[in-house]
Amino acid sequence: MVVLLLMSVLLFADVAEQLKKDITYLSSEACFGRGYMNKGLKRAEQYIIKELRELDLEVKTQAVRMQMNVPVAKSYCVINGDTLRAGYDFIPHPHSGSVNTRFYPEDIDIYDADLLEHLKDSLELSSIAQVRRFLIKQASGKKDGRLYVFAQEEVLQSRQDKRFSRAALQIRSECVPDSIGTLDYFHRTQYKRFKSNNVIARIEGSSEKDSVIMLAAHYDHMGALGDIYYPGANDNASGVAVLLALARHYAESPPPPYTLVFCFFTAEEQGLLGSFKYAYNPRYPLENVATLVNLDMVGSGGKGFGMVNGTACPKEADLLREIAEEHALGELRIRDNNPNSDHYPFTQLDMKAFFLYSSGGEQPYHHPDDVAETLDWEVLEQVVLWVREFIARRALSAELLVTE
Repeated sequence: MVVLLLMSVLLFADVAEQLKKDITYLSSEACFGRGYMNKGLKRAEQYIIKELRELDLEVKTQAVRMQMNVPVAKSYCVINGDTLRAGYDFIPHPHSGSVNTRFYPEDIDIYDADLLEHLKDSLELSSIAQVRRFLIKQASGKKDGRLYVFAQEEVLQSRQDKRFSRAALQIRSECVPDSIGTLDYFHRTQYKRFKSNNVIARIEGSSEKDSVIMLAAHYDHMGALGDIYYPGANDNASGVAVLLALARHYAESPPPPYTLVFCFFTAEEQGLLGSFKYAYNPRYPLENVATLVNLDMVGSGGKGFGMVNGTACPKEADLLREIAEEHALGELRIRDNNPNSDHYPFTQLDMKAFFLYSSGGEQPYHHPDDVAETLDWEVLEQVVLWVREFIARRALSAELLVTE
């Protein structure tokens, strides 16, 4: 603990300031939710490239193309004359097509949490989000003029990679009255092609150049609904800022014995498109990658950390847990693999790859209130130290440096 405090005082004054600077910009209105409209994602990409080039690092980009259903106007929903707040009380389902209609009770199908849970089990789907997408897809093409209302505790944005004709809304349960007289719903979208870029930088090792550690974080987020944007401070400006802090540290220090590759992935929120593109079309060879460390949502916590796919990386998990215990960073929960972040495509290539996130805290998920002001800055600094020490100790372990 004394060592950790001393390192924090001597080394982290500038790091902490830079973490705040990076996250404040990436979650600001300038980046407008780091989505595909309003040039928000492009500004985030340009910021990352600028910061890396200021370190005299060679920067490569990799184009990632996609189609998305994007809102092009402010959406509104009025129930019985009461206007709901976009992003807080309701969101258009991301796969919903354009609509401008007054709906009456006989036109509305309401799916509450219990019904969605029942359908999840009966359809043998793994999440409520999959149930919603299934229902909308099944109804696509039907010209019955109906509206699907999904009532849930919180309204969470999700990927926008499809567009169907069924009008659909997600509304907070407490905003759905017992009796609906009229529901006015306006939502305008376009299904458009977009291009974004993965950003990659490398620091060559001094002696073990062929041994590689990849460090990854996605920089895209959910964009905006009209004038309401999703800042994404925790998800995942936090991971990007930690990655930039690590890049600055290693660029300004004697090079490590092994090579470090920094990957800032795009389109994670749209189904891991950026990391899948890189996994199967790498800018640097993958055969010598010993480990990939993916950082996603590491800025809110106080209850330790999670390690997805830690069960497949037992030596790395043991080392991370050992460091966490020494510095009282909290419990490290080891989880099975899951396709929930950018580590996953690399696990499909039988690579050692895992996803670290912080646990606890009040930071909302995929919500307009995921702002920089409510992050836990101490946790962010701990993550920088934690990963640095993991890399340093891994270099001393010949057993861990051997790829399997």
